[in-house]
Parts: sequence; C-alpha cells; structure tokens
Amino acid sequence: MIEIQGVRKSYATEYGPVEAVRGLDLQVRKGEFCVLLGPSGCGKTTTLRCVAGLERPDSGRIVIGDRVVNSSASGVFVPVEKRDIGMVFQSYAVWPHMSVFRNVAFPLTDGWRRVPRAEVVKRVSRALERVHLEGLENRPSTTLSGGQQQRVALARAIVTEPGVLLMDEPLSNLDARLREEMRGEIRRLTQNLGMTTLYVTHDQSEALEMGDMICVMNQGEILQTGTAEEIYQKPASRFVAEFVGKMNFIKGRVAAGGVVESPLGGIRCPVPPGLREGQEVILAIRPEHLELRKDGDGFGGEGNAVQGELTAYWYQGDTAFWEVRAGETNLVAKVSADLRAGIGARVKLGLPAERLRVFADSPG
Repeated sequence: MIEIQGVRKSYATEYGPVEAVRGLDLQVRKGEFCVLLGPSGCGKTTTLRCVAGLERPDSGRIVIGDRVVNSSASGVFVPVEKRDIGMVFQSYAVWPHMSVFRNVAFPLTDGWRRVPRAEVVKRVSRALERVHLEGLENRPSTTLSGGQQQRVALARAIVTEPGVLLMDEPLSNLDARLREEMRGEIRRLTQNLGMTTLYVTHDQSEALEMGDMICVMNQGEILQTGTAEEIYQKPASRFVAEFVGKMNFIKGRVAAGGVVESPLGGIRCPVPPGLREGQEVILAIRPEHLELRKDGDGFGGEGNAVQGELTAYWYQGDTAFWEVRAGETNLVAKVSADLRAGIGARVKLGLPAERLRVFADSPG
C-alpha cells in the first residue's frame, strides 16, 4: 500500500548540508500499522512528510496504493491534497473559531474532494461516532479537553475515508494516562477500518504496543524492521538494543568454545558467526532476563552464575528493579516485588545463555 524506494532528503543549514533521510527503502502492506521509531533527528518525521507530499525528496520513488506519487527520475510529484491520505499532526491543528462539526467537515466542504451537504452530515456523524465524540457536533472546539481535541483531529483525518493514515507523534501533548487510553483507541479504530497506517514516535512503549511492524531509525536510515517481539527480543545492533527497552551491557572478548571472557569471568552464550576469536564485543541482557536469588538459593542459571551485592532498589508496584554490583560491574535486574532483601545483601545472578545477545564493540 505504501512503497518507498531509495528516498533521500537533505537540508541546507548554516553549518552545511544535513542528510535527513539516506536512501531509505520501506514497504507497508495494506491494512498494516507501521511505526517509525527513533530519537529526535533520526529522519522519521521527514520520511512521513515525504510520503504526505509536504516535502519533496531529492531522489527516490514513493508509491501509495497503485499510484506513483513521487518519482525523481521521471519528475512525478503529486501534491498533498491529491494523495489518498489523512494526516494527524503532533499539534492538534484544530481551528479555534470553528465548531467540532465544522472542523471535521472542513476537508469535505473546502477540500478538493467536496461532497454534497447530505453526505457531509452523514460522514461527519460517522467519523465522530468512531472517535466517541457523538453529541458534541455543535460544541466550540476551544471548550474541549486535549484528548477531545486530538479525537477531533483524528476524525477530520478519517472523514474522507482515505486509503492511508499518517500520524506524526499525535499523542506527545497528552498526559501519560490519556496517552495510554488513546493508544488503544487509535489501534482499534485503524483495525476496524482496515486502514494502512504510518505512525511516527520516539516512545518505545507506544511503538511496541501499537505496531504490526516497527522500523527503528537512526541518522536517516532504518536499522531494523520487525514485529514488536522481534525488535525487543532479538535486536540486530547495539543501538537497537539500547534504544528499545532497558538493557545491561558488559564488555568482553570472544574466546574459544562459545565463551566470552568478561569482568564477570567466562560467560557462555551464542556468539554470532561473524565475530572472531579475540574480538572485543558487548554482551547485552534485559533486566527481566537476569535471574536474581538470595545467596544460597538455587536457580536454573548456574552455568553463568555470578556473586553480587545489592546496592540500590526501585519499587514499581508488581515488580522491582535491583541494582547489583558484581566485582566492578553494575547490573540491573527486574524481578517480582515479592523478593525480600535489603541493601548490602549478598545475592547470586544467573545470566541464561539463550537470553544473552553479543554485539561487536561499536555504537551501531
């Protein structure tokens, strides 16, 4: 439904040209919810704006549905209003002088896809019902809460029944509880409508919860594409491992026999084929994958067991984070809050081999 081929986009600045998107390739299937995830300045919003037609790529090709909307090679550039898209911005972009009805109806009454008055009323009513704002048609938009204004923006984006929905950090201005509520609503709405969605965020929790497919970006490139589980459980690089979720990192060096020598001793783990013996690497393991036991208690990770001391504690309700100092290395374990121990207590940590990831010792 969306196909991006070799798209590049640079900007001239007082410090010289900045390449925001570097030869990006991406395919989003019909009905799929695809999330572009990455830090500020990684190129995710520029990519979205190129798909929308708000930016013109320096090179590359973009297809929406069966229609080429941008091709640098053939000089094709379809303006934003003639692409089959709806868009929700980070700011609500709700017109304060208009009622809820007029805000939502605007693309049907003033856009290039105008429809008869009777059809306008029917479509606006249907869009407001889908975002749970029925009965507020005549309310001045300035009297709405932030969450309601974001729903108005969403209703306006879907009222034309576009083939593609583009969303640029639409929840970043809402409080934490409302953000969680709106995540579920947006996900259910796009699923019910079967709408192809390209969604931009820097919030890893938002991406993991909402995306059918997640593309982790940095410096204008996609570093890894996959499902939420693939991105979280099998990060392809140190950057992805560090950006998506909490992660413990341990420096080491590849030894023989599937062992990495580290400050914690020899750690058995699956070493990727491309890493040679003697090469410096980084061991990575999620806090929840560490097995924490009081000293003397047994557990299943004896093969990679280390002794440590509890140095800090963060209560999270049903879970807790414990910082453990093992030699000169600090590790953080996420365990059940039922574990009773005190700062300074001696403990054992298990590092299950199947949970360890090994990366070349470089930022990427």
